[in-house]
Amino acid sequence: MKIYKNKYVMIALLAGSMGCSDPKEGFISDNITYTQNPLIVQQGKVTYSNSVQGDGSTLPVKVKLLEVRNKATGEVARELLQEYETAIFKSQISQLDTTLELVSSRVTTEMFPVFKVNEMGGQLQLSAQTLNVPLGEYTFDVEVSNDAGTKVIKDICTIRVVEGDIIPFLSGNAIGYKREKNEDGIYVINQYNYNVAIDVERSDAGTNSIQFKFVNGAGEAIDPSKYGFAERVLNTGQDYKFSTATPWLKGKPEQITSEMVSYSFPVVPFPYSWISEGKVFRFGYFPTGNAYTEFNEATGFTSFEVRINTSGFNFTYDGAYLITVNCDFL
Repeated sequence: MKIYKNKYVMIALLAGSMGCSDPKEGFISDNITYTQNPLIVQQGKVTYSNSVQGDGSTLPVKVKLLEVRNKATGEVARELLQEYETAIFKSQISQLDTTLELVSSRVTTEMFPVFKVNEMGGQLQLSAQTLNVPLGEYTFDVEVSNDAGTKVIKDICTIRVVEGDIIPFLSGNAIGYKREKNEDGIYVINQYNYNVAIDVERSDAGTNSIQFKFVNGAGEAIDPSKYGFAERVLNTGQDYKFSTATPWLKGKPEQITSEMVSYSFPVVPFPYSWISEGKVFRFGYFPTGNAYTEFNEATGFTSFEVRINTSGFNFTYDGAYLITVNCDFL
């Protein structure tokens, strides 16, 4: 009897499961938000937000942008939806990419809008083309969905576009060397330390480039082709040669003229991952022969070096950049 009783129970359970459908599983909250609200965006700077805060909603959560508006006027903000050709990294650029062809193989270009909402998780993405977006506040609506259903959330977040500066602030110092007699009447090389002001200018150009111009106290260019310009590493744990940042140029500047030293780079942001913050790019002028005599008589120095900090040395927008180092002590 016991065996038959168990069979009847099993039949009853099966019949019950066939006659009813499971309730819909999962949960979708009415309080899905962004923790960064408002999201502050500097014009010209690539900006990302965190994903949406789901308030316990079942994952994964998908998010679809419905409309973005100027918060002041209520009009559709088409400037945030405008598409531009944007560099997309297929893989990371490395120091082994010693030709522009290898670098180019890591990058492709696609048309992307200035403002995009990532479907999985809802991360907000704003490109450097916010440079073309007027200052102000913008709001947007999204459709949020998961296994539990779909909700439309209006004005989920404010994007505040503020004035930005695509010109980085650079800092550094200089070391001047003088040949002088010591107290024993013996000539020695003495070292003098100086602060230097560094100016950065940008212009639109077909090729991304950085040009270094070193000027004396009168604002005159110190001729790098004449007075022995060189990249230097004295402390391997602290110093970089600038050519370390541009392996496709084969360890030297692309061009040296009587006015400046030039390097090109293929795509922003530059420099790339192997250049660390908290270090310096070290440059020097070490004249020899007649140039040494001329330089020494004009300045009182035998040579000098400039150290530009890598912290803050970050170029995020395409263009030709002129970096002027003001060596007022010369």
